[in-house]
Amino acid sequence: MVTPLTQTTVRNDFQRINQTSYYKEDLRINYGLPLRDWELIFKPTMWGYLILDAAHAYSLHWYAAFAMFLIGHALLFQRLSLGAVEAWVLSCGLYFTGYAQFWWSEKGPVLAFFPWVVLALLAPLPRLARLTLFYWLAASWLITDFYVPVFISLAFVAALLLLVTGRD
Repeated sequence: MVTPLTQTTVRNDFQRINQTSYYKEDLRINYGLPLRDWELIFKPTMWGYLILDAAHAYSLHWYAAFAMFLIGHALLFQRLSLGAVEAWVLSCGLYFTGYAQFWWSEKGPVLAFFPWVVLALLAPLPRLARLTLFYWLAASWLITDFYVPVFISLAFVAALLLLVTGRD
């Protein structure tokens, strides 16, 4: 679903309305597409579309999601007191689970942003900086691919992690 919709967006010069279709449908949908409007601020994995050709920007988007997933989960596991080696092994193992791989072509960015949202709240920063970073990451997380069942389950896990770590 995401690849042909991204192609449609590119063919429409990143505009919101699909001018190549008879129906002129709106491309601001639950899937995050690289539209040139205000919400691009909340799509950091798609910033490549501002400076690269579409093929390289698309590749960069998926590479960024992959890197965010691995690095973010490794950092989160380390923050939760795992050693560096164990955290990286667990992060890689989590990436290769059936759940992550089944959903990756569509929900990959959602899974990739999750640890960063939690890390923002656990960061040793002043409250205002933490909340600002959290709100930007949370908005990015939600705009990337809005799918409520995944968000609810991950938000529940995040709440449990914050409860267990005793963070305010």
